[in-house]
Amino acid sequence: MAPAGTNISIERQVFPSLVGRGLFGYEANGYWLDIGTPDRYLQGTFDILECNVSTEIGQQLSSSALVLIDGAQIDGRVVAPALVAAECVVSRRAIVGGRTVLGRGVHIAEGAHVESSVLLEGASVGVRTTVRASIIGSGVTIGDGCHIGSGVVLGEGVKVGANNVLAAGVRIFPGVELPDGAIKF
Repeated sequence: MAPAGTNISIERQVFPSLVGRGLFGYEANGYWLDIGTPDRYLQGTFDILECNVSTEIGQQLSSSALVLIDGAQIDGRVVAPALVAAECVVSRRAIVGGRTVLGRGVHIAEGAHVESSVLLEGASVGVRTTVRASIIGSGVTIGDGCHIGSGVVLGEGVKVGANNVLAAGVRIFPGVELPDGAIKF
């Protein structure tokens, strides 16, 4: 192996070096999906939520009409299929649309709309904000009146001020803070 801190490509460096020296394959018949891109990560999540693949979570979803809410406060609306973890809050007039996962302690403010997205632990979405087909990292704060569009990925601890529009697959690295109205694509 290369020294610590060295960038290595498993596909282009490690596997080719193992050919003829102990690299073997195994043919599997089950579900497999490379989740190395945001789109594929979301697809894998959707496949689980829609019970296209057999998982323990999928079995729980099947037995609960495809909405699994574990100790959350729901004052708004949750549309199947969805997984809402403990300590989440979905406020009045907020909609958590189908194909959405809310990790522990996620807060969706009044009038917000989240669909086809994964929001990790402790994320919060502001008043009248929309989040569509995106991955929102742990501890992310999204301000009021924002639009987070398809393919956006926000790293852990990102703070997005009010009235920002992020679209077209924008990626924001962990810990970055965007002031109010900073980006409007």
